[in-house]
Amino acid sequence: ADTSKVFLHATAASDLLALFEKLNLKKVKAIGHSSGGIAILYAAVNEPDRFEAIVPISAQVYFSSQTRETIKTIAKPEAYYEFNELEKQHGKIKGRLIARQFYHFHELYGDPSITPDQLATIKARSLIMHGDNDFVPVSQAWDIYQSIPNAHLWVIPNGWHMPHLGANESDFIRRSIEFLRGDWSKER
Repeated sequence: ADTSKVFLHATAASDLLALFEKLNLKKVKAIGHSSGGIAILYAAVNEPDRFEAIVPISAQVYFSSQTRETIKTIAKPEAYYEFNELEKQHGKIKGRLIARQFYHFHELYGDPSITPDQLATIKARSLIMHGDNDFVPVSQAWDIYQSIPNAHLWVIPNGWHMPHLGANESDFIRRSIEFLRGDWSKER
C-alpha cells in the first residue's frame, strides 16, 4: 500500500503489540483517542489476555458515511496541516504525511472493520468514552459498549471528537484514574 496516503489501524495495532513484546509488558492498561482507540480495540481483539483495562475515546469500528463526509469536508490536507499545526508538532515531512493519511480515511474501506463478535472476545475492563456531538456517530460507541462483555459507557455532554479536552478535562482525568485504578465494578 502507498504509505504516503494509507494508515491502517490494524497495522498500528500489530506495531503496538510488538512494542509491548519488546518492552516485555505482559499486562497493560491503555487509553487511545480516535485512531489510537481503534488500534487499542484491534490489539485487544488480537491479544485479549494482554490487556487489563482499555479506554477507547472517540473510537469507531468502521468509517460511517457521516464520518467520511466530515473528513472529506474539513480535513483537506493543506488546511488540516495548517489548522492543527502539524509542522510544529511533527516536523514538515511527517506533518504533511499525517495530513494526507487522515484525509485518505474518507475513501478507505476495510480498516477499521471490527465486528461485534470480535469485540466480544475482549477480556479487559473497558470504558468507552464518546462525545455526544462527535462527527463519529455516538451509535458506534453504543455498539462497542454493547459488544464488549465488561464495558462501561460514558457519553460526554457537549463533547466533540476530543471530548476529553477543554471543559471536560478535569472530569476526564478523575474518571479515567478511578476506572484504571479498578474503582468501578460492572454488574450486568
